[in-house]
Amino acid sequence: MYFPLHCHSHYSLLDGLSSPSQIANRIKDLGLAGSALTDHGNIAGSVAFTKEMKKNGLKPILGCELYICKNHASERNKENARLNHLVVLAKNLVGWKQLIRITSESNKPEFFYRKPRLSLEQLS
Repeated sequence: MYFPLHCHSHYSLLDGLSSPSQIANRIKDLGLAGSALTDHGNIAGSVAFTKEMKKNGLKPILGCELYICKNHASERNKENARLNHLVVLAKNLVGWKQLIRITSESNKPEFFYRKPRLSLEQLS
């Protein structure tokens, strides 16, 4: 069974175009059982995505494509402005709560530098 595990909605600025309802409809049209939503640096579309997926009898998987910097996110320099991406998925309610905490942490003013970010050390 195939599940798309890296999907962006219009909550990923300049990257995603589809609304959560459009994603759910497309997943249903393709005959898939579900999909993940992994927007860039935020989980803002998760509630709408979950509602639309469940309305269509589909399995929602919630996640986020995090921005990862080399050093502690509080360091604001050229080297630390280069970011890598890491897709994380919530396995259950505990994982969902951790994802909320992680995305909130990455958006703190002292860590936000052009984009919400954390280092791998901070993530662990």
